[in-house]
Amino acid sequence: MELAIVDDLKSDCRLLAKMISEFLETQKITCPIQIFTSGEKFLENFTPNRYMAVFLDIYMDGISGMEAARQIRQSTSRTAIIFVTSEEGFALEGYRVQAMDYLVKPICADQVYSVMERLTSRSRLPRYLQVTENRLPRHILLEDILYARSIGHFLEIYLDSGDMCRSYMTLDSFLQQIYAMEEPGKSFLKLQFPVCCRGYAVNLEKVIVSEAENFLLKNGTRIPISRPKRKEMQKNYADFIFARTRKNL
Repeated sequence: MELAIVDDLKSDCRLLAKMISEFLETQKITCPIQIFTSGEKFLENFTPNRYMAVFLDIYMDGISGMEAARQIRQSTSRTAIIFVTSEEGFALEGYRVQAMDYLVKPICADQVYSVMERLTSRSRLPRYLQVTENRLPRHILLEDILYARSIGHFLEIYLDSGDMCRSYMTLDSFLQQIYAMEEPGKSFLKLQFPVCCRGYAVNLEKVIVSEAENFLLKNGTRIPISRPKRKEMQKNYADFIFARTRKNL
């Protein structure tokens, strides 16, 4: 899903996009940002499942931000609406279209970061790892990872697409980068990416069957579970399924 910024002032669009991009980069989150300089152009491109959130300038020539918000709400209640305005006098109207928040111009980074923290805490934005492959940086989406295998001084990261990334790093550094994305006070990612045997970490989101000696992945690959870890992995998998169910509620 994407983020949209709708403002007829291009300079304001660029400034807001820059602040949002900086926040996403610090959180290792990837999310495309689309910029529209009129409500009409935005509504031509709008579909109910495309945008996770829309930043709407209230005062625009043509279709106003408030009218665009009303049309969004006729299609979906899931898209978060954040108004951008130079005045604070729209609380009632904002309530009617279920606005999540307001940014008051001139906007500052603290305002934007506060809104983005709320937005990311309630939404599942794609997170990524940054690794080095053939001396070049590469971004890998967390949700694309099947499993990782340590081979000597290298780590092979296998992906949904069938691709494999080979990076000079340890399994421990790979996992620490993942665990660092965890929400404060939570341990969901530690459940999701366990070390199931020496040199292997598996993404339990990709597991379709937990067997006695293996995890069967959706692509047919079997990842071994070492004998000493079998009971631990059975509990880990059960805890992960329970935690994922609660997370989806």
